[in-house]
Amino acid sequence: MSARRFYQMRSPKKQVKIEGYSFGRMKVGGNTFEKDLILYPDKIEPNWWREQGHALSANDLRTVFQFKPDILVVGQGAFGRLRIPPETGSELKKRNIELISGTTDDMCPMFNRYVQNGKRVAGAFHLTC
Repeated sequence: MSARRFYQMRSPKKQVKIEGYSFGRMKVGGNTFEKDLILYPDKIEPNWWREQGHALSANDLRTVFQFKPDILVVGQGAFGRLRIPPETGSELKKRNIELISGTTDDMCPMFNRYVQNGKRVAGAFHLTC
């Protein structure tokens, strides 16, 4: 497995903000991304790939678990096709991570609000279906 590449925000005071979302595209920190990604308050993990495509497993969230957020916001795609199996929800609960999920369009402003309010939050976003 190769090392993950992150985009770190240039200024220590600069926070990640989702500036726009449309099917297959998300604009964050002035950059447009066309592959799924994980966001943190101060960095971006682009090209996020899941083991099972449209199912979210605990293994898909390894870097999120290292960050130890209080909240995980999951954008399940434009039509909500990214499934969150019960065992993934159980693993999040075991780690005391609150799961908030819905369509990606609905979850973008939610993620931004949590970051703006200083919450320890991560966001995992499926950009297509």
